[in-house]
Amino acid sequence: LAQKLGAVVVLKSATTIVSDGQRTWTHDDPNPALATAGTGDVLTGIIAGLVAQFVRIDPNPAIAAARAAAGGGSAGGGGTLSMFDAARLGVALHARAARIWAGAHAGAASGMTAPDLIDRIPEASQAMRSG
Repeated sequence: LAQKLGAVVVLKSATTIVSDGQRTWTHDDPNPALATAGTGDVLTGIIAGLVAQFVRIDPNPAIAAARAAAGGGSAGGGGTLSMFDAARLGVALHARAARIWAGAHAGAASGMTAPDLIDRIPEASQAMRSG
């Protein structure tokens, strides 16, 4: 699908797969707490936020070439991540937030809601920055 569409595809399941059609990355950190309504939407939002902040997007190749030739900036974010890497980072951040929630609830395998997951994103992000 990624090759056919020329896009990055995220297949979310117990083992999540990210592919850009050339590379494939697997995140094998199952968490049954994520099997609830809205958590996939949270993942989409996390990835979209990373893309907006860190992926350079030039919607028109001619404009991108002219901008580059003129030494100008780009549309979108700062260009520090590829779409593939933004998707991988989003998947890892999503899983970390769920793991933090489960840890705070005695390893609960269910009961987490999408807002619960969203509330853990800042903590997960900080934990990933710290190592």
